[in-house]
Amino acid sequence: MTLLTAIKIESNKLKEKARLKGIYENFGQKEVQKLEGKFIDLSSYTDEMNNNRRMICMFNDWCMSYTG
Repeated sequence: MTLLTAIKIESNKLKEKARLKGIYENFGQKEVQKLEGKFIDLSSYTDEMNNNRRMICMFNDWCMSYTG
């Protein structure tokens, strides 16, 4: 599974969770940490890894600003 696919899956899950339970403090942080653990190698700074970091950062920003 690619990072982009994983982000789409997690965002769909979060949208459903927000619909059912509402938005709360730290909304989506568990999912962001899960993606970082799976797709980020802390010792690697290749272009691909830096791109993964940017994509996860954008997903984190989306989680913080999501209003439903």
